[in-house]
This record gives sequence, structure tokens and C-alpha cells, in this order.
Amino acid sequence: MSGLSTSCEMVVFCSSAGHCQLDCDYCVVNPVIKRQPSIAYEDLRFFLEKVGKTVFFIFSGKGDFFAGYPKRDRFLDRLLDHEVEVALDINGVLLQEYPELSPEKLGRIRAINLTMHYKQIKDKKVQRVWVENAKTILRQHRGELILGTIMSPLVMEWWEEGLEFYRDAVFAETGQKIGLIEDCDRPYTPEQSALFSLLYERFADMIERH
Repeated sequence: MSGLSTSCEMVVFCSSAGHCQLDCDYCVVNPVIKRQPSIAYEDLRFFLEKVGKTVFFIFSGKGDFFAGYPKRDRFLDRLLDHEVEVALDINGVLLQEYPELSPEKLGRIRAINLTMHYKQIKDKKVQRVWVENAKTILRQHRGELILGTIMSPLVMEWWEEGLEFYRDAVFAETGQKIGLIEDCDRPYTPEQSALFSLLYERFADMIERH
């Protein structure tokens, strides 16, 4: 989420604390933490009342923003009742109340970082859900969008299938390109580098080049 500007008086970085419904092989978050949602609207409301300023909340870190609270809490919707802007880091499996937000509130979501974890999407059998959620974001989001997939050596055997899935299910209809994210904790072997380069060229028309 580079190059973001804001008219807010304060920028606050908030970690998702690792809350997530997926179990990616390359994840560094303790599995127990993932199942303990703890984002509370009341905490941020208290903070906003105390600081008395407009705030740009950047929700980032390891995990998924929407996994941090149950839909009934409508955390994002209520937070956007205040003079705030937000940036979100998500995996696309959950959208909670996002599709129901008003145009005015959607306009204050400055950025979304959407990552496709294909192996887990397949393992959890949520391919259709992920595709519909991705299309909803592409249809409604007005700010910066970073859409990528992690090309970790640990899931190398699913690289090609994952890119084919995205091409057929999302790119073919929307034209939205996807970035290939290397696993910074696990360097490629020569064989893995060769496959990465091969796939990069094969799917060049839908790869976001940086």
C-alpha cells in the first residue's frame, strides 16, 4: 500500500493479531491465535474519543481483517461512522458487512490488500465464495487495490493450478491482474526459480508487473 495520502490528522497502524480462518503452510502465526478474534469496536471508539482527531487506520499484519470479528458486530460499518479512513489486509474468504456498506463509507476505504492463498481456498472448498468475494471487491472498491498470490516453495505443486484458477474464474471476466509474491523466508532452488519464470511468462497477460 505504497504512496497513500490522507487528509486525516493521525495515522494509526493496527495489527490483525494473526486472526485467520486459513492454515497456510507458509504462515508464521500460531494456529491457536488464529481462532481467537479480539478486534473490538469499543476500543477504537474510546481511542477516537480521547484523541479527538481524524484518524487513518491501517489494518495490516499477519492474518485477515474480517476474521477478527463476527459479522453481527459490524465492526467496519460502525468504525466508518466516525471521521476515519481505513486500509484493509484480507484473504477474500470473508467480507462480513462490506457488501452492505453505503457508497459514502466505501469511499473511505482507501486501500485493500487482497491475497489469494489458492491451496487453502481449495482445501477449504471455498473457491466459489472466494471468487464471488473478489468480484464484489472489484465492483465496489474505489481506492487502491493490491491483489496478489504467494508463490511459496511449500506450495509449488499448486502454483500453476492456482494461476489457471484465477485466470478462468476472475481475470477472464474482470481483466484484473494479479501479482506474484515470492516467499521472502524461503529462497527458491534453481528448479523453483525456473518454474516461477516459466509461469510468469506463460501467464504474462494477467500478471501485475512491478
